[in-house]
This record gives sequence, C-alpha cells and structure tokens, in this order.
Amino acid sequence: MNSETSLNAKTITVIIILSSFSSAFLGSAMNIVIPSLSADLSISAGRVGWVITVYSLTTCGLSVPFGKLADATGKNRIFLLGVGILTLSCFATGWVRSFALLIVLRILQGVGASMIFATNTAIIVACHPPQQRGKAIGHMLSGTYVGLASGPVLAGVLNQWFGWHSVFFATAAVGAAALIPACRYLPVKERQPLPGQSPGQPGPSAGKQPDIAGNLLFIAMITCGMYGFASIGRGWWPFALIAAGILLGFFFVRRELAADDPVIDVRIFRSTPAYTLSNLAALFNYCAIFSIQYFMSLYLQVDKGYSSQTAGLILICLPVVMASLTSRAGALSDRIAPYKLATAGMVVCGCTMIVFSMVQKETPVWAIVCTLLIAGLGVSLFSSPNMNAIMSCVGREHYGVASSILATMRTLGQTSGIAITTIVISARLGDATLAEAPLADFEGAMRTCFLISAVICFCGAVMSLKRKDT
Repeated sequence: MNSETSLNAKTITVIIILSSFSSAFLGSAMNIVIPSLSADLSISAGRVGWVITVYSLTTCGLSVPFGKLADATGKNRIFLLGVGILTLSCFATGWVRSFALLIVLRILQGVGASMIFATNTAIIVACHPPQQRGKAIGHMLSGTYVGLASGPVLAGVLNQWFGWHSVFFATAAVGAAALIPACRYLPVKERQPLPGQSPGQPGPSAGKQPDIAGNLLFIAMITCGMYGFASIGRGWWPFALIAAGILLGFFFVRRELAADDPVIDVRIFRSTPAYTLSNLAALFNYCAIFSIQYFMSLYLQVDKGYSSQTAGLILICLPVVMASLTSRAGALSDRIAPYKLATAGMVVCGCTMIVFSMVQKETPVWAIVCTLLIAGLGVSLFSSPNMNAIMSCVGREHYGVASSILATMRTLGQTSGIAITTIVISARLGDATLAEAPLADFEGAMRTCFLISAVICFCGAVMSLKRKDT
C-alpha cells in the first residue's frame, strides 16, 4: 500500500468512526432526555416511548435491504446519502416543536442510521488489505461502542446545561464532520471490480429481478418481532406479534431460497457454519451486555444514592476501556485466530456478570469500577475479532449484506436484553416504582438479570469456540 493510498484509508477510517459514533449515540442518548422532551412538548408517557421505538424499528428493519442495495448500486453512494439524511434530520429536530414532526424526523434518522450501519463495515473492509482489516474494524467499533455507552452520559450533560434540543445539534455537528470529507474521499462512482471481474463487467446482480417481496417480508418480520419483544409486559398482544414475526420468518426463508437475487442468501448460514456461529455469538453478546449499563446506572442512583451525573462519570470508564482496547484486539485478530480472542472475551464478560450479580449496597465503588474495567476488556476482546471473522466468511460482493446483518444482530440483541430485563423487573417489582420498591426486591431483580446474562455469555462462548471445528 503506497503512502497516498494509506493516507486515504486512514481518512476513510476516521470518517467511518465519526459516522458510527453519531448513529449509535443517537440511539442510546434518547433514554436520558425523554423526561425533558415529554415535559417540553406536553407528550404523555404512553406516546413519548415512540420517540425511541420508531428509531430502533426503522434502523433494524431497513439495514439489510439497504445493505443489499449498497451491494448492487455502490456502498459509497448509500453511505453518503445515509450520513446526509442523518445530519440534516438531526439539525431539523433541534428546532422542532411538534410531536408529529418529531416522529417523522426520528424515522428519517432511522433511515439514515440504517444506511450507515449497512455500509460502514463494508467500506472499512474494502479499503484495507486483509492483514490490516482487524485493526481497522476495531477502530470503527470503538466509535460505535463509545457512541452506545457514552450516549446517556453525554446526553445528560447536554440536556442539563443546554436542553434536549442540544443533543440533536451535537449529533448533527458530528455528522457534518463526517460528511464533508466523505464527499471527497468516498466518490459515488467507486464501482471497484470484484476479484476475477474486469472493470466493465456487470456485477453479480446484473440482469436479475430485485427481490421486492423478500425485502417487504424481512421488514415486516423484524418489525413484528422487535416491537413484540420491546413491548413484553403490556399484555398478550406482544406475544402475538412475536408469533407473527416467527411465521413471517418462515415465509421469508422460503422466499429467499426460491428468489433469483435474494436479499439474504440464507444458504450461507448452512454452508458456512463459522458465519452462522459468529452472528449468533454477536447476538448473545449484545443481549448480555445490555444489563451492565442499565442496572449499574440504577444501582448507583438507587442503592448508592449518587446523582445521575456522578453515576454517569463512574460508568464512563466502561466506554473508555472499550475505545482504548477494541482497536488493539482487532489488530491482534489479524495475527491470532479471531475465534480464540472472541471466545476469551465472552468468557470474561460472563465472569463479570457473575461478579455483578453479587453486588450489594455495601459493595465499595472501587470494586464496581474494577469490574466495569474488566467488562470493557471482555467486550473489546470479543467485538472486533468476531466482526473480522464474519467479514472473512463472505466475498466482497456480499460485504454490504454481511455488514447490515451484523447491525441487525446488535439491535436484536439489545431488544432481547430489554425484554429480559422487563420480564424480570415486572416479576419482582410488579407495578411499584423504583422509589417505592423494597431495596431487596430491586437487588433480587438485578441479581437475576445478571445471572441470566452470565448464562447467555457462556452459551455465546461455546458457539464462538465451536468455530475452530469449522
């Protein structure tokens, strides 16, 4: 790689990091500003939840279709459009005074984020040689994880000093910082030939009918399943939605097996076990680690009596470790078998879950901080090596879909984590608020969720380890 190409690759990596941070930050930051937003716009508690829900549903439902579109029309084109939509819609949201318009803009933000998630990994992998991909993926994941983990902390500070609108203005500023150089370094007409393909030769999807029915089935399947999981505890209808999602999944697989140009080539899950196991391990990891940020934030405020700002400052050590070590773990995966690092990371995460399950009111803060640091190490060891393994299982013509499937695994994992937490808290605390619930009941719910998360981590470690046989 010559010096100019190396400089371009580094610049593109920075662009991808910024875009990954902004889209992930926008998803996690909303929880902290919902009370202020609800009061400012006079939105009821039942309706305000849609501010979060529509973004998650749009992002998860459209990532794979946009990944397929990116593979067919060009990844740079979809990425630039996604960053542009995300940036402009965030800037517009900063001025909004209407709930209906806010929902429309949140849907647009989900569209932009899904375009970014569908292409960021694909672009990173395509512009780095195989021996440097793990490190580059690690840099990108640092941006994603920092955005997810620091969202509530940074949004809390912005909301406290400048109001909830400032969260969207800040996200728009980061998006603009990515968009301006991206217009130069990521030309729309990239169209690099695939291995064995001449520059003028049509791509693998040329002359094939687009799988419109498959796209619609996938969107409906993900929407029903995700909304059902996220709404568990509100009656019988969430389970009906989950059942509908499973049924739609059956029809989706049948459709993809018969399609001329399927949205997802489902045969790869059977023919390439390492690909299947890697995606399942990612799903389990994201599901398990959700409980750390959720329960530790509540524990520090409910059990320890710290303010939200102090709790945020304590919790920020987790994303700091992830940002520092994820890229190093990715670089290691270029030299060491990724499954070994990923398996070790899942085991470390499982052990920290067991430690968190033993936390009580008397537990010193330094012990909490040390466990958070170790948890950050575990997530770092798992994330970028696992993604490196996933992208190594597919050819360049499928990078977009592979990238978007992994993004879908992340969202589904987080949604599953929310569902597990909701079920456990409802069972232990009933209708009582956190302030009214006995401390023993809250600690019992926290202990149960962390033990479930530990089991999930160890199951993920088994899946990760089984890749050595494939």
